[in-house]
Amino acid sequence: MKITHVIQHLGLGGAESFVIELANQQQRNGHDVDVLIVGKEQHVRDGLHVRSTSISRKDGPDVGAIRAVGRHLRENRTDVLHAHTAPGLVYGGLGAVLARTPVKVFTEHSSSSPSDQYGRKTQLLELIAARYDAIVTFDDDLQQQLATKRTLRSARVVVIPNGVSIDDDSVWDRATSRKELGVTDDVVVVLAVGALRPQKNYELLIDVAQRLTTIERDRVTHPVQFVIVGEGTERSKLETKIAELHVDNVRLHGAFANARRLFRGADVLLNTSTWEGMPISMLEAMAEKLPIVATRTGSVETLLGPDGSFLGTSASSMTAELSRLLSNPSDLREIAGRGFNRVTQYFSIPYISQSYEDLYTSLLDKVPPSANPTA
Repeated sequence: MKITHVIQHLGLGGAESFVIELANQQQRNGHDVDVLIVGKEQHVRDGLHVRSTSISRKDGPDVGAIRAVGRHLRENRTDVLHAHTAPGLVYGGLGAVLARTPVKVFTEHSSSSPSDQYGRKTQLLELIAARYDAIVTFDDDLQQQLATKRTLRSARVVVIPNGVSIDDDSVWDRATSRKELGVTDDVVVVLAVGALRPQKNYELLIDVAQRLTTIERDRVTHPVQFVIVGEGTERSKLETKIAELHVDNVRLHGAFANARRLFRGADVLLNTSTWEGMPISMLEAMAEKLPIVATRTGSVETLLGPDGSFLGTSASSMTAELSRLLSNPSDLREIAGRGFNRVTQYFSIPYISQSYEDLYTSLLDKVPPSANPTA
């Protein structure tokens, strides 16, 4: 099977990480896989082991880029076009129509409603999405929301969760990770990973850090350091709050190409988001046996399961529960063990890749030979 993934870039981001993992696994499964990057950012992050091709596009609608995508799909004799993110949806979908690609699949990686994301462009995107054979989301609620759209009734809306590799040879050991994080052995590290955006609610994390500067373990006092890995529009606002409150145990690390490398240097991954999708960083943390504590939001409950460790949304309640957990390593090990078992059983990339490949096959089987130029 020839599979072409289309996305706007392969830089930092959860969707981008997932595409790399999925494409690599599908190639290991014996398929002919390539990634088509349609955008202004042409950089390809380390870790992609399949062919990649870049098509530059202009600001605004770019008919030339659509034609270039169609030409690539036609010359490649692609069986399945798999698009990711809104630019992938548009340029991949329209290019596939030109190339008469047999099967078109789009994965919606966001948990917010299309109107919240795209405003006036929503209806146009839904019209294009209706040309796809299947739309995939990771969330049952979002599946129901998309399935009720009048323009999407002709498309199959299915649920396939995100996935990650369980074993990652690129992950650093604890000492190397702690050196990058800038902490010594006695420090307890609370790690947060994600872009500096309002929905991540890092202001709450700062309030918790102000209250939680040390913890006791076996009658020994340990300093607590909070490290936020990510970059974004909220940086100056967060820096101002840190300075005004005189919080000296929060570090804005900035963007990092492979945040998974830092997980073994941390003691816990904290998620304070007001809304979330199904974060790749949390799946990676589970695979690295890093305990996760989080607010109940979006698909995080689905990800962590009924035995997940969830926190209240006030600074006081979050501080109290986090302090209790950090003071009890045995509790953290139990959380980490449950997370590892869950990601291995439900979210491993071989399992998720097979789910996608089964979907591709079922859709290809419905294509009549006369409508399949690759047959």
